[in-house]
Amino acid sequence: MVNHREVELARQVEIDEEVVRICRKHIPGIASAYDNEKVDLVIGDGIRLVQEANPGSYDVILIDSTDPVGPAAPLFEAPFYHAIHRALSDDGIMTTQIGDYSYHSAHIVEIIHRLEEIFPRVYPYAAPIPMYPSGVWCFGLASKGPDPLGELNPERSEQIEADATHWNREFHRAAFALPNHLRKRLEQRHMRWKESSNGWDLLAADRRLSPRMRFWSVCLLTELPLSVPDHDSHRMKSAKPPCTTWKPMILC
Repeated sequence: MVNHREVELARQVEIDEEVVRICRKHIPGIASAYDNEKVDLVIGDGIRLVQEANPGSYDVILIDSTDPVGPAAPLFEAPFYHAIHRALSDDGIMTTQIGDYSYHSAHIVEIIHRLEEIFPRVYPYAAPIPMYPSGVWCFGLASKGPDPLGELNPERSEQIEADATHWNREFHRAAFALPNHLRKRLEQRHMRWKESSNGWDLLAADRRLSPRMRFWSVCLLTELPLSVPDHDSHRMKSAKPPCTTWKPMILC
């Protein structure tokens, strides 16, 4: 992430300093990024940092938390998402891990609709992660302006494609394709929400989670700095022009 020229500052917030020490010892190839001059490593509570941030402080927030059980549960709740919305710039975006397509579809639907109550643009997308149970993991992208499925900056995209191991424009768009079973659940949830004055009650009986303890306890926040043009949405006004400078990013 810090290799992207648009990134001026990447702030990582880790609640447990021991995680940083272990990463430096056992995965130095990745942990070497801690020493990058763009990185501001903060040992503390990421939720509190977001809550106390000045409005519009960050351009991008990416959350790679542990599962929504125990201490990590507040990272998936509406108050935290509201705090993120407040901390983001007018064209800010956030992403968060939301589970596995195969095992956590009910949870994915719940989080996507929770984000839709706060952000004008919300998209689930997936990425291949071989070490996880199904090999594919789902994330939720919420945007205050830019459309991830809009036209990407051609010149910058070509530059990234020349050096990236995985990313290209076709791969980017394919990440937002959903399996039919999840598409149907999302569509049904939209219909049920419209028919109810208290939509969240409808999902209460369908909140099935398969808790899974993961080794990683790091919660990261950041994203690729790709500029996108204005696009209209049935749920929002026309987005603002793409940003050309980047305020400090946050990693939590």
